[in-house]
Amino acid sequence: MTDDRLERLKGLGLFAGLPPEKLAELSRLLDPVQMKAGEVVVKEGSIGDCLFILASGSVRIEKRIPTDQEERYKELAVLMAGEFFGEMALVEDQARSARVVAAVDSELYRLDRDDLFAWLEHQPQMSIAFLKTLVRTLSRRLRATSRELTM
Repeated sequence: MTDDRLERLKGLGLFAGLPPEKLAELSRLLDPVQMKAGEVVVKEGSIGDCLFILASGSVRIEKRIPTDQEERYKELAVLMAGEFFGEMALVEDQARSARVVAAVDSELYRLDRDDLFAWLEHQPQMSIAFLKTLVRTLSRRLRATSRELTM
């Protein structure tokens, strides 16, 4: 992995505070994915086994609205570089709850559940830090959803 990519990874909230050698280890598990504006990254209803980290660009999280006409979606959130999505697939084997569409040309890093868990199994301190970040993000997103529902 190039020094430039390692520097970008250091700036991602999910990996904040990782020592350089651990970041280099983890970076080998990340698969870069290039998405063009408008491309669907994750389909609602598909089975997930990974999370995505947004290195550059932005994505829209959208939920399908039931209708007899053409498919319609409601925008739930816009995520920017440094954020991640698909984390629910790490904690449960359920269908994806929304779709994710590249809002602009974007670079993502795909992190497979099995690879992440195998790495974390040998990194107890990293496991705690990673799970704290994951739980904080889920909590923040749940609060935002609750606020939106009550408005």
